[in-house]
Amino acid sequence: YNNRLFAFSDKTMFRVDGFNMTIETEYPGMGIRNAKAVCSMDGGLYIANKNGVFIYGGGKVKKISMTIDDKWSELWSNFPNCNIDLAIFIWITPRN
Repeated sequence: YNNRLFAFSDKTMFRVDGFNMTIETEYPGMGIRNAKAVCSMDGGLYIANKNGVFIYGGGKVKKISMTIDDKWSELWSNFPNCNIDLAIFIWITPRN
């Protein structure tokens, strides 16, 4: 994403300089359980984990799931071992 390599552990996201293979920045709390919890689209890197849904762009991480936090916390507490997959839906409006 954006000429950088992103690597994930279950607890941390790492922004890596792909030329020097050095870690530029660590983002604690942004780890994922599987590769389907991340996708790149519309100029952003979207990440879903037990802490919510986030967008990374411009070197910053922003939480975008605040409006669903109560349900998110309830869901995660009921299913703590589940994997989170991001599903991207594209709506196509037929032309007349």
